[in-house]
Amino acid sequence: MKNRYRMIALLGLLVFISTVTSGHAAKKYDGQTMQVMVGITPLAAEQVRDYIAPKLKEKWGIEVAVEAVGTSTQIEKIIIMKDNPRVTITGWDAPIGIKAAEMGLCAPISRDKVPNFKQLYDWAFTNVGGELKVLSANLTGIGIIYNEDEFKKNKFTPPTSWLDLWKKEYAGRVSITSPESMWGVATLVTIARLEGGGEKNIEPGFKKLKTLMPNVHTIHTWSSELVKVMQLNEVWVGTTGSNMAPSMREKGYPAKWAAPKEGSPMVNGGFSIVAKAPYQDVAHDFFDIYFSPEFQLRRVRESGVISPNKMIWDMLSAKERENMPISPSMFDKLTQLDWATIDRDRAAWTERWKKEMK
Repeated sequence: MKNRYRMIALLGLLVFISTVTSGHAAKKYDGQTMQVMVGITPLAAEQVRDYIAPKLKEKWGIEVAVEAVGTSTQIEKIIIMKDNPRVTITGWDAPIGIKAAEMGLCAPISRDKVPNFKQLYDWAFTNVGGELKVLSANLTGIGIIYNEDEFKKNKFTPPTSWLDLWKKEYAGRVSITSPESMWGVATLVTIARLEGGGEKNIEPGFKKLKTLMPNVHTIHTWSSELVKVMQLNEVWVGTTGSNMAPSMREKGYPAKWAAPKEGSPMVNGGFSIVAKAPYQDVAHDFFDIYFSPEFQLRRVRESGVISPNKMIWDMLSAKERENMPISPSMFDKLTQLDWATIDRDRAAWTERWKKEMK
């Protein structure tokens, strides 16, 4: 028995010596990979790969596989793999995150394990069932984007109303968002509200938007599609999120975004930890880095998002703050939608849209 203990001790010593002499201390998740899904917003996946992944690799030894996926597709994937999830973090829109949490698909997030949570606005946190399940990674208002140079050249008045999309001078130059996107369904509900309907009566929205079709060049689902047709100068004005104009201007495109006077619906980008997923300890570190001032400043400058980190506004230059489409003073003026009601009928609206909006 003594010889057995000596052999175990010797093996342990050899492992220790091998680790020290190789210059690499063994880490908890060496050789393993954590899967993360992020939303389809400018540079979302690239920034995580470039900034967050190396830090997690250094601390935990873990690789981070990042995939940009549409929010509806994300929840479909998580539902399929719910008993044995391979994805640890999802970056779906906050309304989808709330739905997923109500379905039992999200794990609790511990505030105590994420020091940088102390710097965030209250709207960044959503409790479901008494526990923090959904984080708002950014605040996005849905409104109107336009080509500032083309508007000046043609002496067009910058848009201030949703109804400006119907102006005759925009014929063939408009792109609107399909309700397959959260931004699109927010637009549809907003137009329905303007016409006397709303979440529980979407008919006025469809009826009004059908009259816009003569002005429409493209119906886009993802922001990348809108960017392409605007860069080709085929579209001069469209519906999209507030983050798109700053990110396009960063690349030299003369984009300007306007919050319509009737109201800009709020659709926040969100994060959750998948229930039963592996690496939940790493996930909390992921969030601490993600919501740090350093990373959030990068998100703001490169991707045009409205950060939930209060410190960011003091870190921006006066010119940068001026160019932001939404400021903290506007937060309480954004429109809140009834996402629970919307979710019950959204699939039917999307199918109807595909058949009727051509």
